[in-house]
Amino acid sequence: SILDLKVNPNDEDLFITANSDGNIRLYSIKENYNLMHIFNTGKNMNNKGIVSSQNGNTKLSGYFNINNNNSNHITSLKWSPKYKNLFASGDSFLFLRIFDIDTKKQIISYQNIIKQDIKNNSNLQRNEQNDLVIQGIDWNTHDNIIVCVNIRILLFSFSINNKNEKNVYSLILINEIKLNNFIYNPQFDPNNEHIITPCEDGNIYFYSTTNDKLGKIIDINGSPSKEIKGHKKRINNITFNNSKTILASAGE
Repeated sequence: SILDLKVNPNDEDLFITANSDGNIRLYSIKENYNLMHIFNTGKNMNNKGIVSSQNGNTKLSGYFNINNNNSNHITSLKWSPKYKNLFASGDSFLFLRIFDIDTKKQIISYQNIIKQDIKNNSNLQRNEQNDLVIQGIDWNTHDNIIVCVNIRILLFSFSINNKNEKNVYSLILINEIKLNNFIYNPQFDPNNEHIITPCEDGNIYFYSTTNDKLGKIIDINGSPSKEIKGHKKRINNITFNNSKTILASAGE
């Protein structure tokens, strides 16, 4: 089954689908919706990618099966708003991955392990394995990426540097915030001054950010600066209209 679908904002001929078989499929509308490529993220894939910590040190990431099964489910997709050849994915192995559709390769990845956090917090204990997945990704024009993993918001800085005529990719974890509720499909606000999270408790929370002079987010406040109430149960999605003046939400 298809769990997410995203059209390339820089090339509307192309779209990608997130699939429960662990694959991401790239299609072309001009080519009569032909399948152009399949990106595999399953257990047999070489899951090694460069992982950068906050201090910039790098290491190779191995494979961890968080949910103790042999199948990976792609749960979230997001195209880069700057680079038309790059997109990010999140999955049930708790990997954030970035792929290049030109080279047809995964260029970098980061894995977050939170299983112990779930066990240690009685308010968050769940029986459903599907809760242990990346629930949403957003990517802004300043190359910040946010990911929500159940009870956490992860804020990243992504960059590309050219060394010796080769691209060197960096994915640095800037901050990680633990919450008291499961969150779904976070978004940057239009002014890049807040990270907005729809939550299981039926509220939408705004977390203020600290930005550099160029507008890139360099930190996020660990406590919400604003909340919107209205839903009685969990909120699954939020979205802005084209003019970025209205925020809509949908949930149970």
